[in-house]
Amino acid sequence: MEVLPNGAFEAYEDVTGNKDGITKVKSTSQFVDGEFKVSTQYLKNGEWTAPESRSYQRSDQLVKFK
Repeated sequence: MEVLPNGAFEAYEDVTGNKDGITKVKSTSQFVDGEFKVSTQYLKNGEWTAPESRSYQRSDQLVKFK
């Protein structure tokens, strides 16, 4: 994992045995305006896919683990 100059952090994960040709995952995360913004890309057949983005917000709901 690497911390970028803008305060975001970037992580890479190696993937083995994926039938779709994915060999690596890259995620970039940053805390902005009270939300975690996460962008994910996949190294698929030697090329990075377009980023998929998500935002996570704090919830006031009770979390129950089963």
